[in-house]
Amino acid sequence: MPDGFLKRWLKAANEKLSEETIEREYETFSKNLKWTLLKNKLSKHFEIEITEQDIREAFAQRVREYFGAYGGGDLINAAIDRLMQDQKQVNEIYEDILVDKLHDAITGVVAVESKPIDREAFMKILEEARAKARAEQESPVMDLEEEE
Repeated sequence: MPDGFLKRWLKAANEKLSEETIEREYETFSKNLKWTLLKNKLSKHFEIEITEQDIREAFAQRVREYFGAYGGGDLINAAIDRLMQDQKQVNEIYEDILVDKLHDAITGVVAVESKPIDREAFMKILEEARAKARAEQESPVMDLEEEE
């Protein structure tokens, strides 16, 4: 879709967004939209399905990691039930599972070549990625995309 159309759509979908905000955040929005479309196409291609059971198991793993040895079955099940009621949490875990399944499917058909990197260079790349992710999470345009 043309950039002009998408910018007009953003403005129409959320009148609170200023032209400056749209211009400043548009590149991030555009990249995320492309990734979402690609992710959807790949999930159809690889016939990836995520069930409620997948989501419950992922929540269970997180709860076990959080509580460690202190979490019994009833406590874990109660926490999972509470998490399943929070649509934002469900959406986040769904996306995590989808990305993991896509990664597994893609690495099954693509050869991965390891490239050695020293710790300092890795830490620099990691910090840049974290800063970029934080900036994208704080984006008002990205909040609009989550509402859709």
